[in-house]
Amino acid sequence: MRQTFCRHKSDHLVKSTLVVAPDGYILDIQGPYFLDGRNNDATTLRHELENDENLNNWFRPGDIVVVDRGYRDVIDTLEGLGLVCEIPSTPASGQRQLTTEDANETRLITKTRWIVEARNGNLKSIFKLLNQIQQIHILPNIGDFFRIGGAIINRWVALSVQQVIDFPKLTIEFLKHLTAGVLQIELAPSYIQDTLQRNNEQKFQVEMLYDVDQIPDLGFLRARIWS
Repeated sequence: MRQTFCRHKSDHLVKSTLVVAPDGYILDIQGPYFLDGRNNDATTLRHELENDENLNNWFRPGDIVVVDRGYRDVIDTLEGLGLVCEIPSTPASGQRQLTTEDANETRLITKTRWIVEARNGNLKSIFKLLNQIQQIHILPNIGDFFRIGGAIINRWVALSVQQVIDFPKLTIEFLKHLTAGVLQIELAPSYIQDTLQRNNEQKFQVEMLYDVDQIPDLGFLRARIWS
């Protein structure tokens, strides 16, 4: 239990680290590691680079690696592998703030790293188990749970129009029937009555159809309801 206690967070924690490609593909999920002060970001990454051959297979000399300031102590190791490291700038000694150029570069790096935070959020929002306090007996398997979740996210990717050739084309007539068909019109009065019964102070924004001369045209009245 002592190895899991993080003084910074004042709680018992373990940490998994994501290696994510620019398009959101999860290359690797490392760990989990204890957060007892010995396993900072730089230490864990150095350990993975030295012991995980599969991780090194992802990279080629000249590839750009974007990291945060927690990895500054492992920059030499990454550059020794031929990688180009981009890390947020820090003010020099006696410097109160970053220069305009350094600030813009730091902002660009932070925006580029957004995909890592997004994937972390995806894992915890899609798989509720990973966003909860875990029982101690689950810890030996928590790394596998994260990797299974990452594999599922990688499996389902956004398709382009060219990849879905047989997708049905929706005509204007079909969309009109779907949104303003007989069934929808018949349901509208009962839906409004139910809304009024639940909230007598409900406000409706009613819009009428006008022609090009701004003269009321016979047709539908559109009522916008805030639920």
